[in-house]
Amino acid sequence: MRRLTSLVLALVANAGCGVGDKIYHCDATHGCQNGAQPGVCEPTGYCSFTDLGCVGVPRRYGSAAPDGIARFCVSATGDAGLGDAGPLDGSLDGSMTDAAPPDAMRDGAPIDAAPPSNCWSNLAAGPEHMCAWKSNGTYFCWGNPMNGRLGARQPAGPGQPVQGAAPPSPGSLSLGDEFTCGVASDNDLWCAGGNGAGQLGDGTNMERATSFVKARTSSTATIAGAQRVAAGFDHACTQISGAIYCWGNNDRGQVGLNPGTTTSSLYAVQVAGVTGARGLQAGNHHNCYITDSPAAGSVWCFGRGAEGQLGTTTPADSFTPVRAGTLTGVTRLALGSYGSCALNGSGEVYCWGKNTTGRFGVGDMSNHPTPTKMLGLTVSITRIAVSDDSVCAICTCGNVWCAGSNDRGRLGQPLATTMALMPMQIPAFDGAVDIAAGYHNACITRTNGEIWCWGGNDAGELGRDPAAVAQSATPLRLMGVSCP
Repeated sequence: MRRLTSLVLALVANAGCGVGDKIYHCDATHGCQNGAQPGVCEPTGYCSFTDLGCVGVPRRYGSAAPDGIARFCVSATGDAGLGDAGPLDGSLDGSMTDAAPPDAMRDGAPIDAAPPSNCWSNLAAGPEHMCAWKSNGTYFCWGNPMNGRLGARQPAGPGQPVQGAAPPSPGSLSLGDEFTCGVASDNDLWCAGGNGAGQLGDGTNMERATSFVKARTSSTATIAGAQRVAAGFDHACTQISGAIYCWGNNDRGQVGLNPGTTTSSLYAVQVAGVTGARGLQAGNHHNCYITDSPAAGSVWCFGRGAEGQLGTTTPADSFTPVRAGTLTGVTRLALGSYGSCALNGSGEVYCWGKNTTGRFGVGDMSNHPTPTKMLGLTVSITRIAVSDDSVCAICTCGNVWCAGSNDRGRLGQPLATTMALMPMQIPAFDGAVDIAAGYHNACITRTNGEIWCWGGNDAGELGRDPAAVAQSATPLRLMGVSCP
């Protein structure tokens, strides 16, 4: 059988924490390699790797180069391109001046120079928009601005981040297809954006493009005591003292009601039989949560299950929660369109559901109706994110690993790599803290407070004008935001 030469079967993943562990001096180009990515031995004697975000010479020094060179773009003479690729104002913090167009900087700032403390609390992703919020409650969103999903605000230009409006001091955010919901510091729950299926939970189908509204349990009562919110495609759920309440579209039982009798709910309704829930997450049309019954750290799911995303041996929809395999000790969950993944206390990743692009990193493209351990990771994982066709993970050492389809560069690999059936490390990139994935892209926060994104940019999900940047397999720094 003829093999597809562009299909990468990354059957052995790189061990360790990448090239940044010590300074490496190269003598020839063949000595520069970061995982599957070949590099170039520059005249300085240090390795660089392809980075289309660099102006002029499309290469950036790796983190194993010495201070003053590491992670700078390479200039035409082979040195660190401070003149044409560094910050326009001459500073090292990468901040933008008002006169600087966003793309003029092209990510030339050094990543690790005098890093500030990371003030980003978390990241959230919808299919076509992203949000990040700080520990002080302010937050920024970027991507598709339609329906007011960018925090009920409109950006100044395509792809530009905009500071969101209410909810005041959000403690968490979750993003659906056309809407955004947040839990405020007082545990009230607010939503804004499209509302055709009642996904804002305010008892109406009215779009809220310029303001947030409080989600409600009835016409006379708003949700109180919300601990977190999880937004699906056009439904949402919240966790309150171990119970779960959901609202919006219920065509597959994702609100916890029988879809044969109730196809949607404009108000939040309590999901029957749920106690002790924590770590609630939502996929397109299903939800999962962690609980300690019948075993500590077990996972339960409900909603659409035809592709195996509920984790049962017989894939089927269920409006009542069912246990996902026999998982125990789970600490985090991440859900995508038709798949689910769990992270346990040992730093291992297990996934189940649709796997036709190999995104579960188990070496095949078969669906897995029950939890299956992601293979090839010799590092402990701290965060996971599930996109439409890929899964990405952050290890304790700050490297990022991804598996699945590399369409639009969503794995952070050169576009010649079309697929990875085992996790591959994003070349020459470290310091990752948190990660979130949309349909065609992913973003991370880093230890120095920067946000970087890669993949498709149809709606500005990379924080760039789609007319100028259609996609990027190389992570691009998000401009127009700062931390602190």
